[in-house]
Amino acid sequence: MSAAANNRLGPGAAIVSPAAALAAAGRPRAAGSSPAADLLWCAHIGTSMNPTLAAQDLLEVAPYRDRAVRSGDVILFRAPDAGPLMVHRVLAAGQGAVVTQGDNNRRPDPWPVTREQILGRVVAAWRGDRRRAIAGGNAGEAVGMAMRALNRLDRLARPWLHPLYRGLADLDLLRRLLPARLAPRVIRYRTPGPRREQLLVGQRVIGRFDAAGGSWIIRRPFRLWVGRGPLATPPPTAAADDPPAANC
Repeated sequence: MSAAANNRLGPGAAIVSPAAALAAAGRPRAAGSSPAADLLWCAHIGTSMNPTLAAQDLLEVAPYRDRAVRSGDVILFRAPDAGPLMVHRVLAAGQGAVVTQGDNNRRPDPWPVTREQILGRVVAAWRGDRRRAIAGGNAGEAVGMAMRALNRLDRLARPWLHPLYRGLADLDLLRRLLPARLAPRVIRYRTPGPRREQLLVGQRVIGRFDAAGGSWIIRRPFRLWVGRGPLATPPPTAAADDPPAANC
């Protein structure tokens, strides 16, 4: 689903069980313990909330219940007309509905989001075994404004800096100087349908294979780590199991 040509919206989401969420975060459940019963979990994918959220971040989502939705909150909601689940920031909160926008999008989403569509607020994101709180309210508003300002500067500077960036990547110097432990590696997932692969440096996801376009999408500045050469693909026997989550 696409709200506008210059917006980057995620393709959907699925709620993950608490046990699967803990396993995906690398935190085994201790005997007699249980995660917060009212938390929802989903795994993030897409670019609309970069850099606040990155692909495969595992999100903790707390239902609002009787609490008010505030401008600046990052919320999990269902798009209109039974659309996919999405994660965007609240740009403005009114009595009956809110206006949302991805931190990496140029414009607000083209439809209001009603309270009935909202599943909860994203309170934290897990990346591996590291938990990071996600600001909401006034602090979240400040984060959203800063991200949008940085993205505007990026769009203005891109025509001038992009040729330099590509030229440095073509030289392939940084990749040759990297220690072996920081060498990029490709992970292939066992999934039905199109090829699904990610590129990692350490535990950080820096890129993914775009099956539709037949090419790699690599986050800046990590193209400098990778260079311009082809990426080796692991054989099917070395493939990883698909993570126990869908997308949001």
